[in-house]
Amino acid sequence: MAWVDYFWSAYDTAVDLTANMLNAAGTLACVSGGVGFSISYLSANTLNVDYFGETDATGEVILSMELLQLLLKMNETIPFQEHVERNGEATFHLSDYLHPATIRLICGGLIASGTVLRLLGENIKLWNQGRIDKSRFTDIDSPSIREYSLVSAKSIFGSISYTSLSSLITGAVINSNTIDLKSITYPARGNLHALSEYYTGPVNNFSIPIDYDFSRNVTFKWSDIDVLTTISAEIVARFNGTYGGGLNLKPPKDGVNAPTVIPGIIGVGALVACSIFNQKAIKFRDERIHGLVADDESHVYGQIQNNT
Repeated sequence: MAWVDYFWSAYDTAVDLTANMLNAAGTLACVSGGVGFSISYLSANTLNVDYFGETDATGEVILSMELLQLLLKMNETIPFQEHVERNGEATFHLSDYLHPATIRLICGGLIASGTVLRLLGENIKLWNQGRIDKSRFTDIDSPSIREYSLVSAKSIFGSISYTSLSSLITGAVINSNTIDLKSITYPARGNLHALSEYYTGPVNNFSIPIDYDFSRNVTFKWSDIDVLTTISAEIVARFNGTYGGGLNLKPPKDGVNAPTVIPGIIGVGALVACSIFNQKAIKFRDERIHGLVADDESHVYGQIQNNT
């Protein structure tokens, strides 16, 4: 029946999709574990945050007071000019927040869980492939324990290769200083540069004009006379500011580089082993199918000989 065929087709697709998702999640976990293992060597470094900022404020305050009944008026202008500058450096020891052993323990958990997920996904895929083969070739044998072992070995060595090669690439990038944290500044670039003791990178500047005035009427007693007084003030000023900051990652004097040789050897060896086991697993399945086809052909040939 057509609906039965649709059902089994959808079932096969769902199982394959589940296996592929497990495989992808496991691969991602293994790669993350390998990357994290190399990054753990950065936790012995010291992160310095340099900053600089200055503000110039210039302007004047104009005060005015008028006593209407007494016909008195007073004006006063107060100029001002202020300069404020702040620069410094904050130091953070990364090991105080993430110890290398803790990072490597987390990475070990990621690698182990990723290996299990990939192992489960590959075995589910093989089981589903065997079931599909069984529906197409009724007399075909199911995948043997040897075939499951080969697929499992392929999956395990694949996990090792993903972990080792991702660790190799990350370690090589870290050791070569391709990512220079000294260049991480805010702003990233600019025409103006600070010349302070700590920060000498590019800076942003801003200007804020201020023009504010207010007036108040106040009445007070003066020799039994209610004197109406008008008090007013006007502030005219401009604030010019400059600011910037940057990151600087400093390795310890006795620091150790992230390993690259050993992960490279392990990764390449595991990749070769994964390819060998994969070819053997494919060969086992081909032999099962070819053996069944050969048996069918000999059976048909025998029937033809008997009929003649």
